[in-house]
Amino acid sequence: VVFTNPQCILDIISEIVKCVAFDRKNHSNSMLVQANNEGIISEKLFENVKIESSKVYKEGIIESKDLIRLMVHLGIASKCENNDEYFMPTLLNTLDAQGVHNALSLCSDPIAPMALYHDEKGWFKCGSFNFLITSLLSSKQWTLAKKRNKLYSNCIKMCFNKSGNVTMIDNASYIEIHLDGDMDIIREVCPEIKRCLVGACEEGVQIAFLCPCKLFGDKHLAIHTKASLKHKKVVCSKDESKAFNISALGANAEIWLQESKQAGCTKECFRAIFADLQSQLNPNDITGKLFSAGLLTTCDRRSIDDITIEETTRMNNLLRAIERAINIDPANFFKFLDILDSIPLYKPIVEKARNVCTM
Repeated sequence: VVFTNPQCILDIISEIVKCVAFDRKNHSNSMLVQANNEGIISEKLFENVKIESSKVYKEGIIESKDLIRLMVHLGIASKCENNDEYFMPTLLNTLDAQGVHNALSLCSDPIAPMALYHDEKGWFKCGSFNFLITSLLSSKQWTLAKKRNKLYSNCIKMCFNKSGNVTMIDNASYIEIHLDGDMDIIREVCPEIKRCLVGACEEGVQIAFLCPCKLFGDKHLAIHTKASLKHKKVVCSKDESKAFNISALGANAEIWLQESKQAGCTKECFRAIFADLQSQLNPNDITGKLFSAGLLTTCDRRSIDDITIEETTRMNNLLRAIERAINIDPANFFKFLDILDSIPLYKPIVEKARNVCTM
């Protein structure tokens, strides 16, 4: 089935959100209560809730299960541990400013908070926060907090590798990241958490910090540039004449900026391997392995697997995705080589790349 006009799909999703949001406190339908409090949907919800756009369903062609699969594909929802349930952050209640403040007061913040912002647009697209959460959940490394009733559409608490707790706040123009837990564990997983977060966002997203400047009376960002980092400083986003030492951002803020301890690869190494791969690599052989290894994000996978694009575009999307993964963490280059090394066709290329790396 091909949708030439996605509006009918958007109408159904909008009506589901409207059904959940309407008269939140007086739901008699237990499934709507669960959707409201925990963001959980299922096929039964779509079948039981009367929505005007249900005429789009065609028995044997388009049914509720197909719509949910489409929602997962688009990053609107993600599959839960219970195979019959799906998590859709948009359905959750919104936490007010005082509630956000109370939630953050529970974070130990052994490392100063980080923020994600779009350095080109200065803002995130509508739905970016929802997409970030569902993208992270597509990896087995990330799980939702055990107390599902403590989740909100603008405040989500997740667990990384069953150790580091990560609280994410949607502030519209930027996403605030707080860590909680044992310092030794947080220090170890922090670089990987950063890689996952940046990798799951749209291209152009960078990391920043909460500015220590109090002159403007509201929360805003302190941005780092290559020039400022040479002097271990960040610059106020509202007044570029104000610069602060990294240490002024809070405890252990510099950990967010640390590179992988493993040796990285140069641009020459990158060109050496891709010059050969460009003509030989078949994405269908490798994308699954790269995705399961955490090198490709959900967004990358969708872009590469799109059946409507030409093979050359698919190849370029794959190479750009790998390049982005390597830019986030140079150690990903070696992970990529390890995966290629398991495919006999690419062994000569891998050997050549490793030789370049050690030159």
